[in-house]
Amino acid sequence: MKRIFQLLPLFIIALTVVGFFYKSFLFGLIPAPTDALIGLYHPWRDLYATTNPRGIPFKNFLITDPVRQQIPWRKIAIDQWKAKEIPAWNPYTFLGTPLAANIQAGAYQPINILFSFFSFPITWTFLVILQSFFGALFLFIYLRNLGLSVMSAYFGAIVWAFCGFSIVWLTWGTIGWTAAIIPLLLYKIDKISVLLNDKKVSWITIGISSLLLGASGAVIIVSGHVQIALYGLLVSFVYGVYRFWSIQNKARALSVITISVGVLFLCSYIVWKPFMQYYVLTARSTPINLSNVAGWLLPPTHLLQFIAPDFFGNPSTLNYWGVWNYGELVGYIGIIPLVFAGSALFFGGVTTFWSVVLVVSLGVMIESPLTHMLYGMRIPIFSSLQPTRLMVIVDLSLAILSAVGLETLLTKKFTRLNISYAVIFIVFLIVFFFVLYRGRIVTDLLLMSNFDIAKRNLIIPMILLISFGGVLWVSKVVKKVTVRVMVGIIICISILDLFRFGWKFTPFTPLEYFFPQTKILSFLQSQKKPFRVMSMDDRILPPNTGGYYGIETIEGYDPLYPTDYVSFLYGSNAVKSGMVQRIFTLHDLNNPALRYFNVRYVLTFDEIHNPDYIEVFEEGETKVYLYSKSLPRVYLSTPEDVKNMIAMTNEFASIERYRDNAMSIKTSTNVSRILVILNRYDTGWRASIDGGDTNIFRVNELFQGVVVPEGIHTVKLWYKAL
Repeated sequence: MKRIFQLLPLFIIALTVVGFFYKSFLFGLIPAPTDALIGLYHPWRDLYATTNPRGIPFKNFLITDPVRQQIPWRKIAIDQWKAKEIPAWNPYTFLGTPLAANIQAGAYQPINILFSFFSFPITWTFLVILQSFFGALFLFIYLRNLGLSVMSAYFGAIVWAFCGFSIVWLTWGTIGWTAAIIPLLLYKIDKISVLLNDKKVSWITIGISSLLLGASGAVIIVSGHVQIALYGLLVSFVYGVYRFWSIQNKARALSVITISVGVLFLCSYIVWKPFMQYYVLTARSTPINLSNVAGWLLPPTHLLQFIAPDFFGNPSTLNYWGVWNYGELVGYIGIIPLVFAGSALFFGGVTTFWSVVLVVSLGVMIESPLTHMLYGMRIPIFSSLQPTRLMVIVDLSLAILSAVGLETLLTKKFTRLNISYAVIFIVFLIVFFFVLYRGRIVTDLLLMSNFDIAKRNLIIPMILLISFGGVLWVSKVVKKVTVRVMVGIIICISILDLFRFGWKFTPFTPLEYFFPQTKILSFLQSQKKPFRVMSMDDRILPPNTGGYYGIETIEGYDPLYPTDYVSFLYGSNAVKSGMVQRIFTLHDLNNPALRYFNVRYVLTFDEIHNPDYIEVFEEGETKVYLYSKSLPRVYLSTPEDVKNMIAMTNEFASIERYRDNAMSIKTSTNVSRILVILNRYDTGWRASIDGGDTNIFRVNELFQGVVVPEGIHTVKLWYKAL
């Protein structure tokens, strides 16, 4: 019976998470913005053109990244695992990039084991739901270990699982997992600090605990987001120093740190090693001053979103009027939890640590002369990290402090709570009356409508704040109302508020919307590989989405984009000037690079009046043209022709076997030739001729080349991530 009682919080947390995702459990809907995929882009719009000539309605245009990055990347990785290959190379964008270096693909996330048992869309649903569950569970465990009651720990856990940061990044399936593991690391640090203070504990026990701590840190790294992992590990390290500082046996503490860090790097070596190798080849490694870009730093006015998340509107209701973009700037934890968090600020002990972390994180991310100067220094790595992502640490700190604040209420310590409530209530009233007053005196219609949006979205937070004050007053006046009943009511109200906020932003879409098959996609899949596809319009097959279907495109969308590819397309100054960012498309049939990109098919809305292009397929508004002048993926060239990459002989090179990570090529030459492979050059590629190793060198700045001797030979190429 006692065992069942101990598991009750676990069940309640699970039930709460199920409550948020009830649409998935009851109606089979998937928490993914695939409605935006088929509502915004072709050829999926063509698929539904008959039933929905104006397109499928979609909930949130802002969060298309999961369908343009995370889902396709994870699908490529899972497909390679299922092919009994270690995820290594992504041939579907940028003429090829190292998949092993793409941490956002989440190729080594332990939860990937579920993809072996269920279909990809169903597993993706589990992946999104479980990140909320484990995020809540791990913070609950951490808070309980701090000595907080079950109710307070549960409160903080749910606030963390459904706060602003968690909700806006929920459908990514990577950022949420990375953040979810951070409280587990904190818990393990606390447990080890207790062991270190106990002289009776053996080195073996400490060693095992250190191994588990390091392994937990490795899971953070492989879960799918570098910046969140970096922040989480940094805060965990500082927390460890804080906890270990009072330990008398410094040698033991140093041993724990050494073992944990060593295990962390060793277990995540397969991820961070290729990432670092590739990172230095990308434009992200060159610090660019982005501090003046809107939304890079948190505008001070957007602190209002901590008391009213939709003060500036919401992208899901198409009325957002704040600084771009909403998802980077909202840190709402609920206005009632915010009052509790305020009451716990610098309360002493661990709350002081998290109060300092909160203040420092806000100070580094808020736009100010200091942060402009700081990021303007172009410090390597640091200046490339978007400061608003520190919201993960801000919200984690607030969630922990809110749980501590609720605990003070359970112990009937009202003084701090009353002060915090009064401060937030006064700030709220000032904001409300400012909006009300300015809304009446302005004459600009656009500004008037914006003030109307702000005023309307202040109503629910105001009701919650007044109701909370009423509950506090009733608890003091009516003696029969126990503190636990009052706290239960407060928790329920806070959960409903967070759910309301989360449901408003998060799309739940039918299963048939999850990367559906279309006639054009089926046509392209049926053609003999390898070849690439080019789109003439941003609305057609956006970058990365072709990878879900195994279709290679020349476009790409990735924060870590290869500089050699960009320089080849736009010139060497494009990267240095920062004129291009993340998304790269060509849209130019006259670009001389086109035929060297092995583009066989061009997707367009318009007719192409050029004899080199032949229309071969059509679906709805989208047309498919065959490009007759495209060079094959592999061909032979004489040394003197390498510069112009023009094949001058009748000898042949043909691909016998082609996979994502490898290919086998049969060559026949009368004299020694250069075999040109129109894949992007990368030092990870290896080659052999008839079983003997040979070198791959760079051809024409971007492509691969292998010298083959005369006669008939078999050339094999494969990608080695490590």
